[in-house]
Amino acid sequence: MPASRRYEVLSWANGAPDRYIIEDDYDSEFRSEGKPIPTLFSIDGCGKVIYINTFSKSLAPTIRISYCVMPPHLANRFYEAMSFYSCTVSNFEQYTLAAFIKEGYFEKHINRMRLFYKRKRIIDIIIKSRLGEICEIEESDSGLHFLLRVKSGVDGKVIKSELYDRGIKVNSQGDYNFDYRDKTGACFIINYSNLKEETLRDVVKIVEKMM
Repeated sequence: MPASRRYEVLSWANGAPDRYIIEDDYDSEFRSEGKPIPTLFSIDGCGKVIYINTFSKSLAPTIRISYCVMPPHLANRFYEAMSFYSCTVSNFEQYTLAAFIKEGYFEKHINRMRLFYKRKRIIDIIIKSRLGEICEIEESDSGLHFLLRVKSGVDGKVIKSELYDRGIKVNSQGDYNFDYRDKTGACFIINYSNLKEETLRDVVKIVEKMM
């Protein structure tokens, strides 16, 4: 979300006392292009943003540690109303992670992973193929995924079904649309954190034959 739009959202939240924003900053550590965009929480001066994040992608999903940062007045209300809930993550894992962060190892790890994923960027494979002429790549500057919009007369469901029959599972933007009447076309979500180049080349060949 551009910085200008973020300020618009904060302005909306400040328009009424009962409005709050829950900011899920998932995958933000892996922004690969440009300077990091400030979080809503960091530019919020009125206590309207609840910030949440997780270490599932940045470290490992098996850690199962996430966190929430609240404005002081909401944090106080949380402790008053919800303090009887116990944390399901062991103290040992929490202290280990805290030491990992405090001693600078987490930052070093993130920097190494940024370089790894940058080298692993597979957008060039698509651009240099025939698909590059009929595809548009969106949201490629942040996180471990990008959107691949195929601009052709082939229905997205047909492409998805053909890939599925070949043992390749992909998610389309329409899979996350609550309104079944809204046609999002052939737009696919490509997660490249564990995507092999060989698999992507197979996808390109299959889709090229359908064009």
